[in-house]
Amino acid sequence: MQLGKLLNEQEYQAKVVPCVVKLVSSSDRATRVRLLQQLDNFADHLKPATVNEQIFPNIITGFMDTNPTVREQTVKVSPYLDI
Repeated sequence: MQLGKLLNEQEYQAKVVPCVVKLVSSSDRATRVRLLQQLDNFADHLKPATVNEQIFPNIITGFMDTNPTVREQTVKVSPYLDI
């Protein structure tokens, strides 16, 4: 994510966004929590169509997770995704 700051928007869309989409769908809680914690760093680069079709369906599962940290982080990122 830190290296993504050095990319222009076109490169960011081609290299970073596909990785984010893949990581959001991960079932590993540690990965998901860390990604949720960093969402404010890359949310501006996510296109609405990508959020609606590929990211939001995976994020919403965090509201029902048994782990309270995942639920808390999911609630915290909601404003960044315009939920």
